[in-house]
Amino acid sequence: MHIIIRRPKKEDISKIKEVFQDAISYAFKADWIADRKNDIIEEVEKQLCCLQSDFDSNWEKTYYLIAEVENQIIGTIAYESQLTDDDFVRKNLNFDLKSIPEITSVYVLSDFQGKWIGSLLFNSILLVLTGKGIRGICMDGGYQKSIQFWTRKIGIPDTILKNYWGEGLNQVFWYRDIKDIKIQYATR
Repeated sequence: MHIIIRRPKKEDISKIKEVFQDAISYAFKADWIADRKNDIIEEVEKQLCCLQSDFDSNWEKTYYLIAEVENQIIGTIAYESQLTDDDFVRKNLNFDLKSIPEITSVYVLSDFQGKWIGSLLFNSILLVLTGKGIRGICMDGGYQKSIQFWTRKIGIPDTILKNYWGEGLNQVFWYRDIKDIKIQYATR
């Protein structure tokens, strides 16, 4: 599989929306909350607004990367650089996050999950941030499968809000120094 990591273009928005719809619906189904159709729609719209912020801010506030295979967009990742003091992540991490970007919008089509696409996107965004002189990242997770993925990748969360989304469905938060994160690539 030949994977291209690149910046999105405006003409990619409809294909990126398909990634959001598929990955978010898949995550809700995996967490046994697929019946929350309005929440799925809201989350897809929130992600589209975040993507639009990338285009509107000329990469200053939000910066996206996408993964593509044979002209099919299969995944996304972004970072947001201008968190506010009332930001959900900032409120729940006990770290000075004034100049720390949040990794966000990590979505991979369900058919491509488990094939290192998320890791490739994460490694790519880490290289972008390192190139900009950024030394730390923060992130949160609420989908249980993604919490497992990120815990394997970057370790135990710094903050856990138990049963935040319902019985057994936690919300978690991480802060990490980029120098402490291993960049790993694998092929299958």
